[in-house]
Amino acid sequence: MNGQGIKFCGNCGAEILPKPRGKYAEALAVLLVTSSLYMLLTLVFNYWVHGLIPLLALYSVSGIAGLYVGYALHRGEGGRWLKFATALTIGLGLAGTLVLFLLGLGVDIPIDAGWVLYVVSAVLLWTSRKSL
Repeated sequence: MNGQGIKFCGNCGAEILPKPRGKYAEALAVLLVTSSLYMLLTLVFNYWVHGLIPLLALYSVSGIAGLYVGYALHRGEGGRWLKFATALTIGLGLAGTLVLFLLGLGVDIPIDAGWVLYVVSAVLLWTSRKSL
């Protein structure tokens, strides 16, 4: 029997491809990639993120980790590294989003729909983390 993470069969040498996860995982992958791209676009265009180094770090790491998780979900991968990247993107993304949200409330910036998109994707990812 081949173990997890093995790329080729020990008996016949055939390449072992990751199994697809289904439509829910595909939809979650698309949502996560979309929200992660939003995080990276916020990083580029938002004045507050440029001015605060901690927000810059939170948005950078969360956006990149989110793209990785979305791509890995799309490919049907799993394992510890995916769970770690999932926790990283959820924790840092929610922290950065919360700080930016509170800053926006304090200076009367309208609440952006991207914040809601990221929170929804983080909640859905958190609820499905055991199946990763």
